[in-house]
Amino acid sequence: MSLRRVGIAVALASVAGLGAARGQAPTGICAAGGLPSGREPRAPMTEAAAVVFERLARRVDVPFAAPTPLGEVVAFFRKELYASKSEPPVAVYLDPIALREVEKTADTPVTLALPGVTLARGLELALGQLDLRHDVMPDGLVWITPIDREDRPRGVEPVSGEAARTWSALFKKVSLPFLAETPLGDVLKYVKSVSQTSDRPDGLPIYLDPVGLQAAEKAESTPLQINLEGQPLEVGLRLGLKTLGLTFRVRPSGLVHILDIPTAEEEDLGRPRVVVEHSLGANALLDAVESLRRQLDQGKGPAAKGPSRAP
Repeated sequence: MSLRRVGIAVALASVAGLGAARGQAPTGICAAGGLPSGREPRAPMTEAAAVVFERLARRVDVPFAAPTPLGEVVAFFRKELYASKSEPPVAVYLDPIALREVEKTADTPVTLALPGVTLARGLELALGQLDLRHDVMPDGLVWITPIDREDRPRGVEPVSGEAARTWSALFKKVSLPFLAETPLGDVLKYVKSVSQTSDRPDGLPIYLDPVGLQAAEKAESTPLQINLEGQPLEVGLRLGLKTLGLTFRVRPSGLVHILDIPTAEEEDLGRPRVVVEHSLGANALLDAVESLRRQLDQGKGPAAKGPSRAP
């Protein structure tokens, strides 16, 4: 791609970002609801998947210093995911079609000896030797498929163990009894109180982003009205925040980060937020694109055009 095309593409991307910041439909693949190239769509987090991701964060010693059949290696990870009889087992499905696609069998050897590695990392390294990968399905099934399989099942976006713990707490069914208007800050204090556990005596860690509040033109004192019974906490929290132009994201540390909806959507699309002074307007930005195009054209010289061919 030429320098001129690169510059124009960057400028046009800024135009799309400006449109998104103003609530307009962005151009390109994102306008159709797709994701940027290289990012596959994922299923939303579920309670069953959160449980599996929390267990995948457990650390174990992977003991396969000598070549070991894949079937035995998968059985080891399946057992470690079901470490206690007090918890339900995790189903691990070694897809036979997947094995045929990579020309492997359950007897194909794997070698992996690692102390103190997470189950997720150990499984990734073991399967990767055979061009395989694992995905966690919305129902909690761990499905093993080829790495480059285009039609593989739609799994849930992987999260850290701390984030999985937060999601598990968010799926707890609670009451949000705010029939009368209540300051947002007080509602969040209530959320922290109903999410208290023995290992989290202060409840969920919540960060109310001041920049997000400013963007949504809200404050901790802004009244919120939400009256729900017996619904998952994440449902009530999401619905309540939406009425204020806010939403939340669970960070890898387990933090519940509350921010404005446009910024959250831009994060999901992998696009940096574009900040433009309101006084500029769309026409000024388009003028900037044209100015960049002229500068690139004026900068062309013999070297930019490349060596000339001999007649």
